[in-house]
Amino acid sequence: MLLRQDMLWFGCSATLSREGEQHVLQNAGFQSLGCNPWQTEVLRTSIDRPDLFICVRPIPRGKLSSFETLYFLLDAAMEMDKATPEHIPKTIIFIDSVGKPSVAVREYHIDGA
Repeated sequence: MLLRQDMLWFGCSATLSREGEQHVLQNAGFQSLGCNPWQTEVLRTSIDRPDLFICVRPIPRGKLSSFETLYFLLDAAMEMDKATPEHIPKTIIFIDSVGKPSVAVREYHIDGA
């Protein structure tokens, strides 16, 4: 059994097939399905997300290590010389590297602080 009986667990997948779901429910230690306390409840929602926007921006030649092309994400973070980070939309940035994301964060903190 993978899941402790006295713990609440949350699982989420956008791609799990019904067969895969059944396999997980039967083999991962989830309680029986139901809406009573300590039973497993499966919630299904629409995957139609009109609030999602995919933006692909190429990084110009010579700018691969600077990450300054990501500053457009911070446009809403300043309002009349006041930091407003709550206005930054939820964002996922894909960087095809293990070490480069930490470099990007360090650079932002140094340049943007």
